[in-house]
Parts: sequence; C-alpha cells; structure tokens
Amino acid sequence: SVLQLLLAALVRFAVLPRHCEPGYYCPNGEKRWECPAGRWGGEPQLASPSCSGAAKAGFFTPPGSTSPMQVPCPGGTYGETDGLTDATCTDLCPAGWYCPTASTNATAFACGGPSQFCPKGSAAPTIASPGYYTVGGREDTHTREVVCEPGHFCVDGERYIW
Repeated sequence: SVLQLLLAALVRFAVLPRHCEPGYYCPNGEKRWECPAGRWGGEPQLASPSCSGAAKAGFFTPPGSTSPMQVPCPGGTYGETDGLTDATCTDLCPAGWYCPTASTNATAFACGGPSQFCPKGSAAPTIASPGYYTVGGREDTHTREVVCEPGHFCVDGERYIW
C-alpha cells in the first residue's frame, strides 16, 4: 500500500545516516565504511559491503571508489576479471606482447615485426636500436634486442651478413 511505502521510505532515511555518500556503505544506519577495494558505490545510502558492484575488467577500484571504471589498469598490465583491487591488476603483459592502458587480455596485441620487441610488462612496442637486431618469440612477438656481431650489419631489427 502507499502507506507502507511511505513508512518504509521514512524508516530508511531516518535510520540511515545522511553522511553515507557514494563510495561508502552504512550497515543498519550505523558506522560509515568505505566500499572495499574491488567494489564501487555509485549512489548514497548503500547498506552492504558489496556496494554497487565489482570493478570492470581492465580497471581496478581502490577503497571508496564511486565508479566501476575508477582507475584503468596501467599500460604493461592487463585485468582479465572483474573486481580487481590494485594497480597490479591480473599480471604484467607477457614478453612478446604489449598491453595498453585498460587492457583485458594478455595476448591481444602482438609486438609487431622484426623492427620492434616487447619485454615482459610492455605498454607499447620498443623500436630496435641502431646496430641491434631482435630475437625471442615468433616473428611478430620478439622479446629483446641483441647487439649486431662482427661480420654482420643490422638494420631495422634484422641481421645481415656482410
């Protein structure tokens, strides 16, 4: 009935503190707590530590977050699951691959051709230095560069015999 709805609304606002803003929850209208890491609170007067939900994949939420996309996973890392709690996200991007900011997949971006390489934790490919060639991984997932040996010359990450 309308009376029951009004009474429920009055009880809710009379019991829950007015200072329970987004990013916090206040169980039973008592002490105010930050939404825990990995969760977010997008509205006031939340009553449960589950808050509004979990951080989205590719992002993490520190305590007190107000958005499921509060902080993107840094370049060089990836976040493949919901509910991540800190900047380590799921892990570093593996060698031979790169992970731009907010990546959700460790192997979505192969490093590229022989002119580039990607050590573990790369946010973007690194161009091979002059006088070096790239090695490791497949043709498109080189992991490091090596100085050109005597009797060879190296251009754009490839080694040639004189």
